Amino acid sequence: MTILLALLTSFASAETVAVSTWCQDRAMPCEAAQSVLWHAMWDRHGHDTLLLDRDENSPTDLTGQHALTTLYEVDVGWEAKRQVVDGRHLFGWSPIIDVREFSVVEGEAQLVRSWVTWGTMALFQPRTDDTGEAIVNLPQVALQETMDLAIGPITPPAHDFDHPLVEVPIIVAADEEYREFYGDRWRFVAELRIERASALLRRAGIALKPVGAAEWNSPDDSQDLDVLLDAFAPVADPTNGAIYVGFTQQSKLATTWHGDLEDVGRAYLPGNAIVVADQATVPGHRRGWDQAAEATTIAHEVLHALGVPHNDDDDWLMSDRKRWTTFRMAEGTRGLAHAAAVARFESGNPSIAYTNLTQAAAAHLADPEYQLQYVSENLAAGPWWGQD
Repeated sequence: MTILLALLTSFASAETVAVSTWCQDRAMPCEAAQSVLWHAMWDRHGHDTLLLDRDENSPTDLTGQHALTTLYEVDVGWEAKRQVVDGRHLFGWSPIIDVREFSVVEGEAQLVRSWVTWGTMALFQPRTDDTGEAIVNLPQVALQETMDLAIGPITPPAHDFDHPLVEVPIIVAADEEYREFYGDRWRFVAELRIERASALLRRAGIALKPVGAAEWNSPDDSQDLDVLLDAFAPVADPTNGAIYVGFTQQSKLATTWHGDLEDVGRAYLPGNAIVVADQATVPGHRRGWDQAAEATTIAHEVLHALGVPHNDDDDWLMSDRKRWTTFRMAEGTRGLAHAAAVARFESGNPSIAYTNLTQAAAAHLADPEYQLQYVSENLAAGPWWGQD
């Protein structure tokens, strides 16, 4: 029982395509495993990877649909393991990633080479939480570590993102706990999160551009993100047009350790203020796996700030049920976000902005009242805000 992913390198269409051929949830949902692959490819190659569902089609079927020269299949499987730590028996999952490279000649896929990468369980030291001391196993961390190694031999694919991007100005802000935890590096860390969120939003034609930094003080020991957002809102100056992202490290808002649903972000919809709870990296982990998870939160809340509502389906960027990192963005999400970004940050003509916003609302929002809210509030936040 494995999760099977296929990675296609397309030179003619200048796209990198990863295709889900067969999937069975085990240690984590298939969509989350795809997201780990997407983020690993971004880390290594620095560009977007387009992921498509392929169902039961064979590699040859795909080569007829895409002008391909090289085909990679990446099988992601899981092995249940047991380990004894301090006299206690711990059970968890370790990943197995099988990669096959094919050369596509006249529509036929010919196997060139293959390799297998075996991972280990990602076990972390005891920590004190509501249940007392616990040793945790995080399969997502294990998969990310193993995926980094598995895709190492993959040749960087050709890619040319030729769609224009609307720059959305971002001001990062940190509360006192966040500044204390990261020290002088806090702005660098925050902007890394913004950079990865920007990568996720490229398919909506949006680039997040940090243009400044600010400090804020969060209410002590708050467990309510709505309270934190209201406390942060006065920092966000509506006259400069930027979206303010307020990072907090209120400890009880951080990433859960047991796979529960997370409540880690909040934004006015539409608006220019966002609050994100720091999803700090697990102890001893060599790279910021939280960068990918937190990017999902930031991108989600930026889209809310642009007036995009929740998507009812799980495992999409705008789902209201966040358990894992994700990259998937619905067509309606892209359309609404792009129209709002153009109206607020690029268009100098309110009449054109109104037309674009109205068309996007009619195409992707069923509720007439919400259509009016999306149009009016995004229009009010445009570059002509406050003009006579």
